[in-house]
This record gives sequence, C-alpha cells and structure tokens, in this order.
Amino acid sequence: MASTDTGLIEKIKAIVVEHYRAGSSPLLLSDLGAQLRKAELWPSGGIDGKPLRQYIDAAGDRDLVIVRDKNSPAYVAVATAATKEI
Repeated sequence: MASTDTGLIEKIKAIVVEHYRAGSSPLLLSDLGAQLRKAELWPSGGIDGKPLRQYIDAAGDRDLVIVRDKNSPAYVAVATAATKEI
C-alpha cells in the first residue's frame, strides 16, 4: 500500500479548515473532490486506485474526519476534529 502524500493531506486540511471558518454548512466529500480536481490536486480516478474517502482515512490525520449523516448515509462530509458535530 502506498503511503499518502503529507503535502496533499495538508492542502486538504487547509481547504477543510477554511470552509468551516467561512461558514457552518457541511463540506460534502463530493464538493471537496471537485475543488481538488479543479485545482489539479486530485485525479478523477483517485490515487493508487483509492477514492478520496479512503485516501483521507489512510492518512490517519486526527484532524481530518469523514462524517456520515445518520439519517441519510449517502451524504458524506469531511470535517476537522473540532467541527465534526456540525
């Protein structure tokens, strides 16, 4: 298994932090992926075959959290440890 790029994880974390600094609406994983693809930071096929959710999970960064809506599991958001309850 290839290790995650800490530089990319830091960029992802910066996007997530800025999103929640600007407002309280959840940052959907799909929206984060679109932002990363637009910035040419994330290929549409993932990295090493991993989709973005698995890539973030594999990074093991305690400040990046994948959150699923209990009432609608199709909604997956990315949050920081401090904003995961939003």
